[in-house]
Amino acid sequence: MTDSFVDNLNDIDVVAVEDDVVAKYTSEDQFNALTVELLKEVGSFVCVAACILPADTKHWSRSQAIYGGHLVRLFKLISALLDQTCQNRRETTFIMSRLAFETIVNLAYLIEHGSPELFEEYIRYSFRQERRLH
Repeated sequence: MTDSFVDNLNDIDVVAVEDDVVAKYTSEDQFNALTVELLKEVGSFVCVAACILPADTKHWSRSQAIYGGHLVRLFKLISALLDQTCQNRRETTFIMSRLAFETIVNLAYLIEHGSPELFEEYIRYSFRQERRLH
């Protein structure tokens, strides 16, 4: 790992979650405040992960770009989720949460089952609407 990579990780504030403190929460606002801090932490780690490039080539392969694209999308959704949460917009927060969860599931599946055939199928499926419109 490079020094700058380690520095980026060290710059992320880790949120302490203490069971005894959380057990004393009496309002939704207290839970939301903790959630916002945790989402900021997760978003920071996702952002760092999305910026990792292979040391030998300094660019992503096609399959790595699919992973990276999911990480970038997840970061954007986390950012939107934070925005909507802080504005107390519960309905759009739920929408963003579902989109973020879907992205996480897709990424986990691709990591677990990634193969050249799966990536080809994924790309064909992803561009089906654009192909139809073209």
